[in-house]
Amino acid sequence: MIENRFCYKVLKEAGLAYDSVTGEKECAYIEIKLTTKYRKLIGDKYDELHDKAKKGIANKLNIDVSMLIPISEQEYDENAEG
Repeated sequence: MIENRFCYKVLKEAGLAYDSVTGEKECAYIEIKLTTKYRKLIGDKYDELHDKAKKGIANKLNIDVSMLIPISEQEYDENAEG
């Protein structure tokens, strides 16, 4: 099985994350994983699913879809805690 990662930045205006010291809103980072049987998704197929998934995530988080920005795995790894 091949794991595909879809990473997103949630804008601070969504109000999902707060600085633990100042209490001010800050950006949050979300990752979802999709396992495929034979190969890693690339190119247009990956981009299409990356964009489509954000609609479901926004619905689940009860935020406007414009608050979710698709980002690279590298950007996620550099910014997400834990």
